Amino acid sequence: MPVTVPHLLAWLLSGAASTLAVAQTPVLTLMNPNINNRPGNWLQAISHGVHSVSGLQGAPPVMATACGANTTRFIPIHASLIPKGLYQGCVLVWENGGQQECFPTPLVNGDIDVRWAIIDPHTEPATVHKFAWRFPTAFAPAPLCAPNAPPGYQGLFCGGHCWLPDGRLLVAGGDYWATGACPAAGSPPTTPDFVGSRIILIFDPDNVDVNQPFQQGNGPGFGKPWQSLHTPTSQVDLHYPRWYPTCTLVAPADMLTSPFAYIAVAGGVETYNHNLSTIVPPGDRAFNTMEVLQWDLSTGAITHDARPGHSPSWLYPGPASPLAGGMSFFYYPRMFALSARANNPDGLLWMAAMTAQSASADVVGSTQPVNWVDRNTIPLSPGKTLIEEPMSVLFPAVLPSYRDSILVMGGAQIAGTLASHGQGTATSECWMVDTRASSLSWVPFFPMNHARKFASAVLLPDAAVLVVGGGANVEHGGAGLEQLVPEMFYGGQWLTLSNQATARTYHSIALLLDDGRVLSAGGNTCDAGAEYEIFEPPYLQAGDRPVFVNDPPAVIRYNELFNFELALPFGQRWDSIVLMRPATTTHGQDSGQRYERLAEESPPETYAVGATYVRAPANPTVVPPGYCMLFVISNGVPSVARWVQLLP
Repeated sequence: MPVTVPHLLAWLLSGAASTLAVAQTPVLTLMNPNINNRPGNWLQAISHGVHSVSGLQGAPPVMATACGANTTRFIPIHASLIPKGLYQGCVLVWENGGQQECFPTPLVNGDIDVRWAIIDPHTEPATVHKFAWRFPTAFAPAPLCAPNAPPGYQGLFCGGHCWLPDGRLLVAGGDYWATGACPAAGSPPTTPDFVGSRIILIFDPDNVDVNQPFQQGNGPGFGKPWQSLHTPTSQVDLHYPRWYPTCTLVAPADMLTSPFAYIAVAGGVETYNHNLSTIVPPGDRAFNTMEVLQWDLSTGAITHDARPGHSPSWLYPGPASPLAGGMSFFYYPRMFALSARANNPDGLLWMAAMTAQSASADVVGSTQPVNWVDRNTIPLSPGKTLIEEPMSVLFPAVLPSYRDSILVMGGAQIAGTLASHGQGTATSECWMVDTRASSLSWVPFFPMNHARKFASAVLLPDAAVLVVGGGANVEHGGAGLEQLVPEMFYGGQWLTLSNQATARTYHSIALLLDDGRVLSAGGNTCDAGAEYEIFEPPYLQAGDRPVFVNDPPAVIRYNELFNFELALPFGQRWDSIVLMRPATTTHGQDSGQRYERLAEESPPETYAVGATYVRAPANPTVVPPGYCMLFVISNGVPSVARWVQLLP
């Protein structure tokens, strides 16, 4: 019998919940043994193919791994759905560049080589546009733990990222590899150690040079899609090195009066000893602090938060009373920007996991150092204080009472010790909190059918929550107990779906495409992890799709009434109209994922005949500014999305 969640059950019993519609048993094209009769359809896996490294740093040495000397496979660890430009609707991916099996070892004290690619899922089969990027370290910030260390490998592996309002991607932190740069406390230097990076980079989709199918440098003709904010004249760096930080875009309700959006960069790891599997030294500063950058509405410039009352103006302490062994954030904290409410007109930044002690902060409205407020604790097993590698989403606001409810799924419950990284057993348990309730409490939610960690959660246009990949593996990337069966919460229950072909555990990604399908890729599985799979959710077998006859405006202003024209299947009307932000995901988390239903309104006195009129979100706390996908759902089936830019 499912665990009761009061307002969810009220919604279900009201009849507002829809039921799963599947017209027929889907025809699968997967390889054995993954053929079954469950809903949904996985297309044949797409190989990334060989991604040459010969044009980069020559022939770099390779790590001795179970994969042998395979340096040409490409495992996407970070993925972002591109919202603008010639590659709109394609997926930007990059890998780690050297730390794990199957990758070339970075050249210590030399320029870095980061392999990245753009996947076009709209072609049949999908097209892999391969690129390579060299970033010189001459002006890169050094790690604070060893300021005299020579330049090392400044990577994007395990950085944090978020889409900016102007459609550029901000990436903060990642890894810094340099021999002996930050040795383990009390022990001889290890070679190499993992160290956090202080770098901040921007990827601009408009600056990708389509005439360079394989790009090897940032020189003339390259287009410079990647740019560092650290230059000889301006150093916009992170204050502390951060490996595994989370970036979250938050904005004030009135950006015309306060013309900045803010990027909160929270948590991460300053140093990590890979031989001892522990964070060093104890009291890692990245774990316990958050940094804030600001994006200027008029210029698009990114600077440190310059509001008065802060010292330094852009570095903030984390929650003062964490449960997890003194660690305020741990790594990749699950962060969300919440919408405005009476006592917080500019909304809140909320931390839901990995530490079980949730907390919130008024990042936008604060004129003094940000004050974190402890919130309720997720009720874990006795002695456990962390939920490592869970999935978390803002639950789709299908009713007003659902706004800003946070759902945390799976992961591993562990004790808050610095040496517990990756050792917990996965669970199927889920929890939800209504952040707007007068009495806050995490309550048990309907448990999944399968225990899993290292998985990805994807919001779908029909308000389903899809879970892909992961497994009951104990260690990061450990073989065995992988979960090939996706499931989704829909119609008040978790439904199991068609198997995918490849295990997607640690270092895997999944995201919603603008045609309503889902891309799944990556995972520490060597050759198989270098393949991409596309999933067709059950709604794509449930009937004809609504079609846009006239598109919505390219730019939509908050609280604006706008229109478009639809062609719907015979005898049908649309069910809902939804704005969804593009994904930018890694390690099972995406703080920017958003689902917002729009309200239909009567047309004005002067109106377009046959057009549908809807009201844009009220303000930037409801949906942060930037590019969104507009889906129309009719009889449970979504349209292909139209891209719009939501601005003040």
